[in-house]
Amino acid sequence: LTQSHADYIIFKNQSVQTRRLYNGLNSIARIKHAKNNLKLTTVEAKPVDERLVQVFKAEPWLETNPYLAHSYVFETLRKNIELEQNIFLPQKVAQRVGIQLAKNWKSFYALRKQGIYSNPPGYKQVYGTVEFSKQALSLRKEGIIIPTGWKSGIQLPSHIQNSQVQAARLSHSHGKVFILEIIYTIPVPVKSTGIYEASIDFGLNNLITL
Repeated sequence: LTQSHADYIIFKNQSVQTRRLYNGLNSIARIKHAKNNLKLTTVEAKPVDERLVQVFKAEPWLETNPYLAHSYVFETLRKNIELEQNIFLPQKVAQRVGIQLAKNWKSFYALRKQGIYSNPPGYKQVYGTVEFSKQALSLRKEGIIIPTGWKSGIQLPSHIQNSQVQAARLSHSHGKVFILEIIYTIPVPVKSTGIYEASIDFGLNNLITL
């Protein structure tokens, strides 16, 4: 997707705001992680401005002792950050940001449990990855999907039907180019069990008799 797309300004702004929300959530998550761990690596011990706790009104959230890998653990904190940062993302898109961050923390903890060194989730630099669940996609017109907040959307490749679409993911590629990935289902061919047999007879009036 390039600047020529009618929704370019919209999805570029969504990507920027997703980055701001992700980083805001992660800053508080890293403070919580540091408070829970006495032995930190150099990267983990990199100071986070704890004034953000007051800015984002995160004290009640921190006191609940949240487990950072739970899917919806960032939901209440998200609303505070959106308000303080003037972030206006569609709710279904904003919810996915917290879920995305929780998955990253879950992967981090899983690696640590296996004794594999890894750094905690870092910060997004310029753009964030915008995830659209199926509920955040308009599929009313066959062959066209319109992510929530967009106006014109995009045309699907001819081999994908609207009914197959499950989700979409927008990410920055390079320069002023973005990529919209479509997650869709494909039919699984049924393998023969060998139990049934069929015979085919080509005919004159009928093409075949099966």
